[in-house]
Amino acid sequence: MKRRSWQVVTLSAVASVGLSACSIPAALSVAQKTYGASPYLQVHFSAALTSADPALAHYTAALQHLTFDLNEQSLAGLPIKSSLNQVNQSLVVMHGATRVATILENKSNIYFNINFTALSQVPGMTSSTTTLATLNLLLGERWIELPYSLVAQYAHTSLGLNLTRSTIPNAENLLLSALANIMARGTATPVAGGYSESGSVAKFLSSLSTELKALGLRPASSTKAAGTYTVSVTMSGSVATGAHLTVVTPVKKYGNAVVRVSATFAHQALAVRTPTSPLVITPAFIKQLGSSGSSLLGGALG
Repeated sequence: MKRRSWQVVTLSAVASVGLSACSIPAALSVAQKTYGASPYLQVHFSAALTSADPALAHYTAALQHLTFDLNEQSLAGLPIKSSLNQVNQSLVVMHGATRVATILENKSNIYFNINFTALSQVPGMTSSTTTLATLNLLLGERWIELPYSLVAQYAHTSLGLNLTRSTIPNAENLLLSALANIMARGTATPVAGGYSESGSVAKFLSSLSTELKALGLRPASSTKAAGTYTVSVTMSGSVATGAHLTVVTPVKKYGNAVVRVSATFAHQALAVRTPTSPLVITPAFIKQLGSSGSSLLGGALG
């Protein structure tokens, strides 16, 4: 993928994280309770990308047809923000009424279940139907577990990181605090039913880097990003019920790329259950797949 494509995708990811974290309008940081004050959280969101860059055409097409549901449950029955490493999280990806994928995290173990046949029906998919059919035969429609031990081993050998089971939830809490601090220092404008705030993407990322350093996290290095963002939050009292985020960033030769993310928030008592009897990925399984499965996958990719 071209460099400009990665920049836009990175901004999209930052936008989605900010929104799923329930971006806090200035002078109403009490709305942070939307994220963490309940044992349950549901975030339903969709994203759209508008750009004339042909390198982004498949993202534009796919996002038009996908919706996402983030669900969280405190296993301790406590507010999510007080349930470190005791929160089940799932992300469900839908194409219309058809489930494409579910990703679930429990105590730093990762589970996923992908319907590759449904995935092949999503406009903009670049993988061949043969590849997806092969993957569906091998891994489709079943729960796969990436145990914490394997994730930690990979992080150590490939990235030089020493993870603990609390590393990720700790980082999430710190990131939420950083986002809340940034938004609380901004200047929000009252709008019907809520608040709106706009600013420079470069200034936002610089502030985020400063906040993360102050919280003991090492922010990822990145080039200076151009563009602007606007966040609007719909309120019910001091609790956010919905949000909309727009990021506009210039793309050389192709004008502006625009990312829009819309979300609604709820706190229903919906359980997020860990799957039973998943296929556990082990180093031995990976080695076996590499020897016996490579010819099958290689033929499909060819």
